[in-house]
Amino acid sequence: MKIINFNIERLLILSKLKSIIELIKSYDADIIVLTETNSTLIDLGENYFAQHSKPLSKNQDNVNFYREGENRVSIYSKFPIKKRIQTTDEFTSLAVELETTLGKLVVYGTIVGIFGYSRDKDRFVKDFNEQESDFNKIFANENVCLVGDLNISLSGWIYPSKEYRENLNNIINQFDLDSSTASIKDNIDHILISKKFIKNREIQIEPFNVDKKLSDHIGICLTLIK
Repeated sequence: MKIINFNIERLLILSKLKSIIELIKSYDADIIVLTETNSTLIDLGENYFAQHSKPLSKNQDNVNFYREGENRVSIYSKFPIKKRIQTTDEFTSLAVELETTLGKLVVYGTIVGIFGYSRDKDRFVKDFNEQESDFNKIFANENVCLVGDLNISLSGWIYPSKEYRENLNNIINQFDLDSSTASIKDNIDHILISKKFIKNREIQIEPFNVDKKLSDHIGICLTLIK
């Protein structure tokens, strides 16, 4: 099973669209979570079921730069999407239940701090607290995969703070999540998945777009090997 996480920087340069889609498709992933995306422009083909966070208005959150079709999170899955699960902020977080070949899996895709931390600390804290509340409601007794632009590094450069690195590690421990993406230093985009879902399978982590030519974020492909 392959899972991809990629923040595509709102497709600010549309000439990159074809290359972004080709790169994503080249991994032939089973589950793909895109953040800062545009559901009207990204077409991954009929092999995927899809759900998207609510579309953003031009003046969403009192800023005047969103374009038609932009949304913060999209989840694409080769596995059937059994249901969508309500989140506190349906513009910023998206949760779905999948029926995979390895069993039921709840995928929660999100951005923590839609404007980053340094630009708007209050919004970062609001997002983190609301999403932590979601986790407590949604994650209990479930196999889960928390994916997205979390704006928190788990190794290397400490961002945004030691406090929030510890807070995220507490969530990882509380829900017994594998944090293999923590091995990528200075990285704020993560794929955190229930250890009980992984069982004894080997995990491979492959960063891509490391030169950041297609987006200002790296992408990550996590592979579970039988």
